[in-house]
Amino acid sequence: MSGVLRDYQDVSTTNSAPTAYSNHKEQALDDNFIQNNPKSKCPNPFLDSKQGEYWLQRYSSSKYENIIYYDPTLKWTAKEEKKLLNKLNLTIMVVLSFMWLGFFINKSNFQDAVRAGMPYDIDMNIYVYNGSTSISNFKPERSTTRGSSYLSSAYVGEALTVSSDTTTVEYIERATQIIFAIPSVLVAKKIGPDIWLPILLCVYCALGCWQAAFNQTSVAMGIKGAMGAVGAGFIPSTVLYLSYFFTADQLAMRLACLWIFRTLAEIITGYLIYACIRIEYAPKYVMDGWRFAFMIEGVVTFVGALICSFFLPRCLSKKQKWQPEILTEREKEIQINSILRDDPSKGVTNNTSIGGAKEVVKSLLDFDLYPLYAIGLVALIPYSCYEVYLLFVIKQWIFFHQSIAQYSLRTIWRIILIIFITPVTKISEVLNERSLVCLVFFGIWQIPLTAVMTWWEKSISDYWGSYPVVILALGAPNIIAILQSWVSRNSGSNTKRAISSALFMMFFDAGYMISKNVYKFHQLPRLREGSLYNFIIILILCVLLVATKGYYIIRNKMKLRNWENLNESDQDNYLAKNGWLGNRTSFFQYSH
Repeated sequence: MSGVLRDYQDVSTTNSAPTAYSNHKEQALDDNFIQNNPKSKCPNPFLDSKQGEYWLQRYSSSKYENIIYYDPTLKWTAKEEKKLLNKLNLTIMVVLSFMWLGFFINKSNFQDAVRAGMPYDIDMNIYVYNGSTSISNFKPERSTTRGSSYLSSAYVGEALTVSSDTTTVEYIERATQIIFAIPSVLVAKKIGPDIWLPILLCVYCALGCWQAAFNQTSVAMGIKGAMGAVGAGFIPSTVLYLSYFFTADQLAMRLACLWIFRTLAEIITGYLIYACIRIEYAPKYVMDGWRFAFMIEGVVTFVGALICSFFLPRCLSKKQKWQPEILTEREKEIQINSILRDDPSKGVTNNTSIGGAKEVVKSLLDFDLYPLYAIGLVALIPYSCYEVYLLFVIKQWIFFHQSIAQYSLRTIWRIILIIFITPVTKISEVLNERSLVCLVFFGIWQIPLTAVMTWWEKSISDYWGSYPVVILALGAPNIIAILQSWVSRNSGSNTKRAISSALFMMFFDAGYMISKNVYKFHQLPRLREGSLYNFIIILILCVLLVATKGYYIIRNKMKLRNWENLNESDQDNYLAKNGWLGNRTSFFQYSH
């Protein structure tokens, strides 16, 4: 058995050498793909008979769902792999894409409703900046007629309107997401993400529709808090679900595609709210435009969620009776063995086992993943800050007096984001490099742009110069898909993968809450102090990325050295006593 582990320490797919099983374009998967040399470019960790027996025993004891397709000697071609991946893309990925679109339509429409005058209608505290140094704070009385001047100043952006109550509502939503993220993903792990994801989405969309019932601040806080609790496990449960169907490299690209639908949802809600508020210009209108938008978005996405719930299979080898077969028996065999060779730990526990409270606690205390959580906390703080900066820049363009034109100016950076997210994720997977790709395409990208926002004398006032700067900063290639797949890779077990995905999103939400405190009214009109904070945060991110890479390199060398110092008998005893411990296993190698 010690020979098995000596082989595995070289062929683990979480080390620095990528496997061709994860990248079918790298070279053809032909007869030379299966080789007895564990240090080959395309290793198979199951070729050694003892190793194959060891993993088969682990898979059998865990009642792994796909064990009947396990075949250490299976061979396939690149054409076969590409064909089956296309099938999965056109089925599972299409369904999940529509689910993400519906989820983020209901999640992102709140800010659009604020700009459309919702605080005015439900008597929220409002702060209005009118383009000078004056800031007014008022709580308007409800009126039977809507003033178009307020609508213009609130939505168009000729005055920046911010509600302290709406900020509180957002805090409550994010706080409940942080509280309920881990419990939600544990439920997904227990009953299966294929069941839990549709339940979450249907309830979330129903609550999204109920946003139309906002009549006072406390109601808004209650409904958004409930939405945060329900939606807390949606994203990490999706990551867990995709890990059952794809290898680590394939996972990253598919997560990038899903995040594109998040951006599309933001674009859709922005234009839809503009269309809905037009009804308020009618002599007699039955409801406020933002209420109408909430209702339309909630009902349509709820119906879509119900339809999608019938098309998520349990795993590669199991489906519901009414679901069509996605893959042939041959294709199931190929993909299941590809997943296991990419990460043998995926078969150590079945898809509905959470491993007990002890394993959950160990996952929470896994300090080797803390650097990635820290990156998730810091990395995306500047994004929402930049959009506030962008609002002030657009405010200077007074000749764009139509809200549709001003919103279109705010949409350009989202289009840039959509264009860049998949290429940078692909570069990361092809180079098998995460920290440096994030450093170059995200951290270093933003340093000069944020420096201009901070120290340029004509910042904001010169809108022709400020606009492209902030658009390029907002359009920096989004690295969240890289980070999520990175966390998934370095987890080393299904239970830890579920919990670590939830923890990452918890830190992500905490970063969003921090970002709401970067720009303050007393920094107006240039916002230089907040921009300086953003500049410092980006520098901290760059240091974190470099330090994380160095940390994992050192950890890998330490683990490998400790393992090699054991003789063959000690290695056998270690396996017999401990078995597979996820990323705590002595020969596990971290990705960086």
